[in-house]
Formats: sequence, C-alpha cells, structure tokens
Amino acid sequence: LDGHARLAAAIAAVGAVPAIQLAHSGRKGSRLPAWDTAPAVPGWEALAPSAEAFGGYATPRAMSEAEIEAVLAATVAAGARAAYALVELHAAHGYLLHQFLSPLSNRRADGWGGGFDGRTRIVREAMGRLRAALPAEVALGVRLSHTDWVEGGWTTEETVELARRLKPDADFVDVTSGGLDARQQIPIGPGYQLPGAEAVRRGAEIPVMAVGLITEPAQAE
Repeated sequence: LDGHARLAAAIAAVGAVPAIQLAHSGRKGSRLPAWDTAPAVPGWEALAPSAEAFGGYATPRAMSEAEIEAVLAATVAAGARAAYALVELHAAHGYLLHQFLSPLSNRRADGWGGGFDGRTRIVREAMGRLRAALPAEVALGVRLSHTDWVEGGWTTEETVELARRLKPDADFVDVTSGGLDARQQIPIGPGYQLPGAEAVRRGAEIPVMAVGLITEPAQAE
C-alpha cells in the first residue's frame, strides 16, 4: 500500500490523474503455462457464478452466497484503500463480474442469476457500496463489455439498461466488448467498438470511455 501511495502521488505531481482498476479473474484465474504439464505446485481452485469452464481452463467451482458477499466486501475494501482520483470496477472481458452478467456463464437459479435483475445484481451492489465508501471527489466508473459477440450472450441493449441503473453511482462507463466466450466472432477493424460506446452514451445519457483500435489522432478526435 505504501508503494501504491507513492506511485499515485508521483503521477499526480506531474499533472496526470492517478487511477486504479479493480478486478477479479473468476474462472479465468489459475491458468498454468501450456508447457508445464507436471507442475510441482498445482493452480488454485477458481471460483465463478457457475461451474462453467472458459476454453481450456479448469472447471471452476460455483460460488456460495457467502463467497459472493466476501468478494463484494473485498472489492469495497480495495477501493477504499486505493481512493485515488479515479476508480474503475472491471466488469468486462470475461472476468468474474462479467461472468455474472452473461447468461452464457451464469446458470444460477438464486438471487444472483436468472433474469436481468439477478445477473446484474453483483455489479449494481459493488458500485453502490463503492460509491458509499469513496470520497465524493473520487470519480467512480465501471468497465462493461457491451456484447459477448456470441448468440444468446450479454447484449448491447442490456448494457444500456445496466448503465441507466448505475447512473446514481457511476460517473462514467468504459465501453469495451467480448472476452467471455471462446466462440466469439468479433468484426475487428478501426473503431470497431465505437457503436457500442455510442449506444451506451445515447441510451443511458452517461459519459463513456471508448476503446478499440483507435490509433490515429484524427480518428480519436
């Protein structure tokens, strides 16, 4: 923590904005190198909303409600310890919170799964608790994959609705896409994620960050 504090102070001292991203890998954790066929120390048991594996990763264990609450508490504690000028909750790219959002990875039948309200609950809870724990002057945002690029997965329309519901707690939404399912078919090209960012900005009327092969100054402008 002392090292983080010194780094943040150094960043702020030169006029930049120190920021931190909070994430949990979920079922994408504990990945052993492909060449390590007989590891002396095995990987840890990964946790996820459901016992649904990603690609060639090991099958995770479905989280209990107590473990979900523990992750929420740890997220808030991490945010409070790192209350820089900007805090971003990572709920994209197939990591744990995105795994809860998508029906492709969340097969739960309790209050943390099922329909839209259940699947988005952990993100809404995390953002509400973080906003309450952070100083008012600290910007708080969330990174969302606006689509899984897989039939039956998380959609742009759902992202817009979630962004609307997060507005009381979120200062911005960082709009990206994909990363949840190896079957994804992404139309890669310059600015390929901008339509999703625009949909969220217009549909939820919230500031967005846009990413995705924005490589030229004129294009960025």
